[in-house]
Amino acid sequence: MRGHVDNRGIVELPVQYMIAVIVAGIAMALIGIAAHHVWREHQLKIAIKEVNKIVEEAERMYVTADENTTRHIYPHFPSSMKKVVFGSHDAPNHYYILMDWGENKSFFSPNANFIGEDTPQAVLFSGTDTVVLTLIYEEGETYVKITTPS
Repeated sequence: MRGHVDNRGIVELPVQYMIAVIVAGIAMALIGIAAHHVWREHQLKIAIKEVNKIVEEAERMYVTADENTTRHIYPHFPSSMKKVVFGSHDAPNHYYILMDWGENKSFFSPNANFIGEDTPQAVLFSGTDTVVLTLIYEEGETYVKITTPS
């Protein structure tokens, strides 16, 4: 059988390369998806940390400060944060963070009620770099008014 030539390698090798490329592509896609998920989690943690600076100061003011006490906070919100909303008609102690990709984290302050300039809500966007907190009494209730300088 000197004349018999084995041609299996000619067909099998390209198929093996193609399978290796497909597997590598899938692995790279999974790594990319995981990295994006980690980035989103990190951005959300930064947003929560910066919002907590505001809430913690508001709670301190609510418990210990006198009427018209004012504090300035300088948050560093991530650009991926769409907005943070403090207060509402039904729950003035409610606040939530909305991220660009639609994720929404909702919280309640046990010690402070929030209000906006002329509305029951204060809305801060990612570009906000200065927040003014003012302790006010309105209609028998205590609120921390959240505004931005004009």
